[in-house]
Amino acid sequence: MEAEHMPKEIIKSVIFCEQIRAEITGYQTIIGAYPGRVVVPFLPVILRQFWIRFEVFTNGEIINSFDVRLLDPSGNEKIKYTLTINFIDYSRPGALAIISNDLQVDEAGIYKLQARRDENSDWINIRELFIDMLSPQSEEPKMQ
Repeated sequence: MEAEHMPKEIIKSVIFCEQIRAEITGYQTIIGAYPGRVVVPFLPVILRQFWIRFEVFTNGEIINSFDVRLLDPSGNEKIKYTLTINFIDYSRPGALAIISNDLQVDEAGIYKLQARRDENSDWINIRELFIDMLSPQSEEPKMQ
């Protein structure tokens, strides 16, 4: 199925972070990269300046766009975008970034980033981000 083929071939890496500074030369500085697990002091919480950076490689195939979304542990869409690919050279990797100024986090658990080629394709899991909350007694993260 083509939808299952798309993310593995097109999206090479994903970084969740607080900010990306882009220079005119193409140089990018990633600030505040989130590891696979984020610990917050309380819930609900707003993650300000939540960016997602994609490294994309189309292997020469001209692909105009693809859809991405971030689901919370209950399956609610928190972020949804259509990313447009405008590379000068489709045979080389490129980078795309999207931003959601305020990501409202209402519950701890696994947030899933998904992608699809178009509205006729199935959503495919690309990356997960585990959001955990500090335990009030010990100031240690709660494990679910």
